[in-house]
Amino acid sequence: MFKSLKFLLHYCWKFKKSYVFYVFAYQVVYALIPLVAVIFPKFIIDELMGEQRGSYLFVFTIILIGVNMFGNMLAAFFRGRSLICKGEVFNKFQIMVAEKLADCDFERLESSEFLDTKERAKKFIFANGQGFGVVLDSAVNIIGKIFVFAGLIAIIATFRIWIVLIFIGLILLNAVMEGRVRKRTVEWQMEQVPIERRTAYLLGIIEDPSYGKEIRTFGLKNWILQRTGKTLDESNQFYTKQVLENNKAVYFSTATALIREGGSYAYLIYNVVKGAISIGDFSMYVGAVAQFAAAMNDVLQKWCGEDYIYKIVVPIL
Repeated sequence: MFKSLKFLLHYCWKFKKSYVFYVFAYQVVYALIPLVAVIFPKFIIDELMGEQRGSYLFVFTIILIGVNMFGNMLAAFFRGRSLICKGEVFNKFQIMVAEKLADCDFERLESSEFLDTKERAKKFIFANGQGFGVVLDSAVNIIGKIFVFAGLIAIIATFRIWIVLIFIGLILLNAVMEGRVRKRTVEWQMEQVPIERRTAYLLGIIEDPSYGKEIRTFGLKNWILQRTGKTLDESNQFYTKQVLENNKAVYFSTATALIREGGSYAYLIYNVVKGAISIGDFSMYVGAVAQFAAAMNDVLQKWCGEDYIYKIVVPIL
């Protein structure tokens, strides 16, 4: 993941330094919001169940609402500025690609190897059709989630450190399964490139009116339709394999989530009944457990995805 981040940062920093700043600033601000949302409801609930001091309740509520409101506004500002800068980076990137294509060996422009390499590079730069810069956004998002993850670990560890260790073990199992799926998916996507190009070419012939005369004169309709249907079937086989593989990861993740969340709720309820923790503590730990699982899963899944994309695609650039 760090290699892919370094690779993209080099290009984005070269074209627009402010884009990199806004992307990182957005993640820093966005990482603070869930931590405040987990911690401050505990203080409010404990105060309501205890001394019920109005000044304390007012301060806690203002902090909770204020951070949520201004944090989201600031995050939206940074996000908006990053999108604007991304558009400028994209334009400069397109010019750079056009310049390289104009300068490269003319004989290679239409070679199958050259076209396949170009399409594989596009899959990386455009995140397999998700949009320009999405891979960089995802990589920086991982860094933001790591900050959230560290804060949540500190919260949960104040109760029982072994709960954190169990969570990490379950989520690492999920990551192993997710990593295998993503590795196969990325490999299939790379193998699919020649088939996608062939399909686009055949469909282009059918839709292009300039070929209409030849198709009718030489009776090529059935031949073209047969070839197009064959390539579409080949492409669909890749999609079918991806869906089946993704389902395996979803089933496994659902099972581990049931163990994690069911066990957490049962243990926390038991401690509330026993008087070991307060209702406010219960609220905080439940929120931390939910945020922890989401953050950890997101970090490990994206880490696997970015790393496999980098290993397979970047060597050809």
